[in-house]
Amino acid sequence: MVILPLNFYGQSLLDSLETNLKTAKGKEKIIALLNLSEFYQSRDFQKAFKYADKAKYLAQQENDSSGLASAYEYIGYALTDLGELVQAIQNYQKSIEISLQINDSATLATAYNDLGYIFEIQSLNDQAINYYLKGLAIFEKLQDSISLAAMYNNIGMLYSDENRQTTAREYFFKSLKIKEKFSDERSLATTLNNIGVSYLEEAQSDSLKLNEAEKYFQKSLQLRLKAQDLPGIAQSYLNLSAVYAKKGNYNQAKQYADKAYDIHKINNNKLGIIQALDHLALFNREEGQYAIAIEQLQKAIKLAREINNKKIEMEGYLGLGKNYQAIGDYKNAALFLKKYIDLNDSIQAQNISTKINQIGLKYEFDKQLQQKEIEHLQQQHVNEIELNKQKFYNYIIGISLILVLIITIIIFKAYRDKQKANEIILQQKKIVEEQRQALQMALSDITDSVKYAQRIQQAILPSLKKLKELFNDIEIIFKPKDIVSGDFYWCSKQNNEKIFALADCTGHGVPGAFMSLLGYNALNKIVNEQKITAPNKILTELDNYITSTLKKTDNNKVIRDGMDISVITFTENNKLLMSGANNGIWIYRKAPSSGNYQLLELPADKQPIGYTKSNQMNKSFTLHEIDLLPNDLIILYTDGFADQFGGIKNKKLKVKTLKNEILKNADLPLNQLKSNLESFFDNWKGNQEQIDDVSLVFIKV
Repeated sequence: MVILPLNFYGQSLLDSLETNLKTAKGKEKIIALLNLSEFYQSRDFQKAFKYADKAKYLAQQENDSSGLASAYEYIGYALTDLGELVQAIQNYQKSIEISLQINDSATLATAYNDLGYIFEIQSLNDQAINYYLKGLAIFEKLQDSISLAAMYNNIGMLYSDENRQTTAREYFFKSLKIKEKFSDERSLATTLNNIGVSYLEEAQSDSLKLNEAEKYFQKSLQLRLKAQDLPGIAQSYLNLSAVYAKKGNYNQAKQYADKAYDIHKINNNKLGIIQALDHLALFNREEGQYAIAIEQLQKAIKLAREINNKKIEMEGYLGLGKNYQAIGDYKNAALFLKKYIDLNDSIQAQNISTKINQIGLKYEFDKQLQQKEIEHLQQQHVNEIELNKQKFYNYIIGISLILVLIITIIIFKAYRDKQKANEIILQQKKIVEEQRQALQMALSDITDSVKYAQRIQQAILPSLKKLKELFNDIEIIFKPKDIVSGDFYWCSKQNNEKIFALADCTGHGVPGAFMSLLGYNALNKIVNEQKITAPNKILTELDNYITSTLKKTDNNKVIRDGMDISVITFTENNKLLMSGANNGIWIYRKAPSSGNYQLLELPADKQPIGYTKSNQMNKSFTLHEIDLLPNDLIILYTDGFADQFGGIKNKKLKVKTLKNEILKNADLPLNQLKSNLESFFDNWKGNQEQIDDVSLVFIKV
């Protein structure tokens, strides 16, 4: 396989753009930076973002509104390619706002088009069509042929996604007719490829449509070879392999898929490598080469895990199950089909969450864009009033002989304008009031949902009755900062061993409550299902579960969440086992000589459950063991009590103060101890806001 370098034309253009940047100044330099960003849009997304960002800062310094609107649009384009969709939308909003202010129709239409693409990849097709058509209407007025061709292509893609192939091809051919007049080989090849895909989607075993698909794929391939567009070449090879597979020519299909694999391998394009391996595995299975197909699918699954693509991983399990079934290995077939079903269930649950996020994304964008358009209309109205004032002054200077008459006319006109302005303002106030009421209703719904979540959380936590049946003498202080809590406690009994845990999850309120549910379910699985009772082993399994669940996302960002927790186990021979992740426990014990309580501390390991910089699995935790004596007072805690601000000087309460306060009350019955500490906390806090969830657990032997 020969590695294709950047072609002569591309290198020559890049040299020219970089030379121009070195000599340009002011607004010319802004244009030079934007040209470089555009050059890298299909080659290096990070560099495209870098040059557009530099153009933005220079446009701000030069007070160049047109350059700034374009810079925000280019930044949004680069962020879209990098997968940062929320940030991309924010930059497109800024571009639209400035474009409306300065009447820059071309940039405005481009931003609408790019927003349509974002909604398209979020599967919000109605919203995507809406913004594509907005952009299309502007480009038609501007008679911008190149942009019109791009819009026709995008709309065709949407109809193709909805399997309306005849309508899709109408738009593709409109795009093709325009693009054939220009010399942009990459863009022309893309539309030819899309026409081929449209025929292939309809083909099934229809030889005429398969031949049409092959014809357009070959045309696209020749242009991409000429332009040395490696990703495009690989795409054409895979599409041609699909055509030959449907024709039953698996030998030719594999040859094209191998070529695509080689290109993606050179470019280290893991997603492309997976697609090629999936094609090859399918062809080998159809030809009865099951062992080769299994090996290829295993490689594809490994790569899918590396890029965290659950859907491809799931499809790989299905393929393995079918191959093992074909060779009579029903044990492995059942194993991988079960993995397919489990992962499919997980993806479906995640899809529900994604759909909610998509709806939220659409609502937030529409709300903000509507506000910007209202502000733009208000500004236009202010400008009209200012223009009328200027006319008024001109009339006074130019027509002094009929001053009284003109003044009368202008006053009358101003009066009518003011009435119109008041009507517009009243209408706008009505719209704002309706939006405010809608937001209040939405807030009320959200609050009701959170309160319902509180009832769910309270139902999940062990009741005090259940705790007293298990531990006899136990009390708990549990004060959530918000409606729901990021702290939670948990207990279980396995044979003659009793296990208790108290955890402090990242954050508080709704985010903390979600994490607490994750931890609570994990403990049920580890102890009640796997029958693990040693605290150190419980923490290791819990850490593995949380770390693997909150692993890297598709855009390669780490979820930095987890929890601090202490776990204790009461054994049947009156021993206490304890392990902790950042949270230890305290034991208050009567001294034999004096009869006074003394404090024993069992420290925790200085590491959390979940995220760490190394993100390692199978962390080890220290196991403490101690013989219990009658009247021992065991304390489990989170940091909310000690971190509370208050007192005369509005300072933190601190751990030392809390320890001393418990020591003063250690000899009291637990219900009185709990009451005294609650009063102490409330008096310390006074009128200050509670800063965190507060949890203390008291168990007396």
